[in-house]
Amino acid sequence: MAIESANERAAGGAGSEAGGWLSASAAATAAYALLVALLVVVIYFEDHSVLVPLVVFSGAGFVVAAVMAATRRRWTAWLAAAYSVITLAADGPHQVPAILHPVSATHAVGGVILIVAGVTAIAIAVRAGVRR
Repeated sequence: MAIESANERAAGGAGSEAGGWLSASAAATAAYALLVALLVVVIYFEDHSVLVPLVVFSGAGFVVAAVMAATRRRWTAWLAAAYSVITLAADGPHQVPAILHPVSATHAVGGVILIVAGVTAIAIAVRAGVRR
């Protein structure tokens, strides 16, 4: 085992904490993209139609999460935050009626889960981006 000084431990601790937030942000972004992909599948089975923008948003989320995991740079957290904001702004207004006037309980619960996952992904990504 190598002996570290207190300064080296403190520097490593701060870096690993920031890396932990980047990993959490990548996981939250991937989870949000997975939920959007699940929404595409559910819509397909209900209406037999594919909403191409949701497919693009889902694919973009997986790409952003992969870039975050591969590069582990702080700017990727801001990229994840931007992705989550854009996706939530594009899909959120469609989820509000499903929550307020649900066809079934599963539609309301699914809408709530999508909105909460989007807001959580934004919050974690901003926290990872602000972290030094």
